[in-house]
Amino acid sequence: MKILALGATGAIGGQLVAALDPHKHEIHVTSRRALAPTGNVKYIQGNAQDNAFLFELLRKDWDVIVDFMVYDTPAFRRRIDGLLGAGGQYVFISSARVFAATAGCSWVRWRRKAGSIVLQKAVALSFAMT
Repeated sequence: MKILALGATGAIGGQLVAALDPHKHEIHVTSRRALAPTGNVKYIQGNAQDNAFLFELLRKDWDVIVDFMVYDTPAFRRRIDGLLGAGGQYVFISSARVFAATAGCSWVRWRRKAGSIVLQKAVALSFAMT
């Protein structure tokens, strides 16, 4: 499986990447600093908050995109169609967004026009990986 992980060098993302690595997936992780590949993990240096960098990555075909980035609502709206169109699955994980002070969390009420995916509400999940 070809996986793109955005912002997965922190506490939560690093745990996910470490858990996926032994399963022989092809894992690509964005990082603002240069990092050497380890196991099945390749690092792509660049800032995933930069739209030009992100949209260049999204030109490739990914089986799964896991997104740990923190976006404000307008930034998320600008990116969502590209993120949904570039992968078989898109997973957004952000503890910062769960606690954001956005009234009504309007960013979670969207409908993809070209597909059948409809997100009607946000669900906050917490888990511990051991």
